[in-house]
Amino acid sequence: MAVRRKARLIAEFERDLISERVKSGLAAAKARGSKLGRQLGQRPKSARIEGAGALRGRSQLSLDRPRSSHQHEYGC
Repeated sequence: MAVRRKARLIAEFERDLISERVKSGLAAAKARGSKLGRQLGQRPKSARIEGAGALRGRSQLSLDRPRSSHQHEYGC
């Protein structure tokens, strides 16, 4: 039990250190004048994936059918 408590305390300490470093890094970047976050005009990742043909190999017809028809067809 004591080992788990020590491991938990160490993990919490490391998490706090990482958080502190990230916050100080962001503050330093902001002080240098860097723009943080997504730039204007960038699309979310999901839109890029869909636009690149993420559904390749699957017909639109099969995607339009309700799940229960797939289950019935394949015996799931």
